[in-house]
Amino acid sequence: MMPIAERGSYSMSISPGTVKFNQMWDVITLKPGDYRNYEQFVTHEFYPLLEKIGVHLAGEWEVLIGDEPHTICEGRVTDVGGLIPGLLGPEFYKAKKKLKQFVENYQSRILSFHIRKIKGTVLKDMSSLISERFLIKELPPASDKPFSDVRQ
Repeated sequence: MMPIAERGSYSMSISPGTVKFNQMWDVITLKPGDYRNYEQFVTHEFYPLLEKIGVHLAGEWEVLIGDEPHTICEGRVTDVGGLIPGLLGPEFYKAKKKLKQFVENYQSRILSFHIRKIKGTVLKDMSSLISERFLIKELPPASDKPFSDVRQ
């Protein structure tokens, strides 16, 4: 696992309105030096670009038990309004394309805190934001029902 934050700086607290942008992948290591080249790229190019587009890197995790992918890059975003345009921009497109030269099984997710999602506050705000910015006519409605009612 590669350190991307100062030791002891990882915080479990999540500010209201924060979403996570998590990316997962497997590093390709077919020949000596592959992992070092991957480290150089993510440390000096990819992770600084994520910070530039507003994704604060909380940590890079290695999956010890479970299916692929084996590396999870946890990012946190407080400016949801800037996240999607940043991810759709040409800089991130080029950086992700270059990342895929070093990794396989790339996946990504945007996550909101579960309790807020159930109450509907963050999901409603994000739905409105995404609809306005990308002219989406309709997103599934957010539920204001408690968790026990949602599962019925």
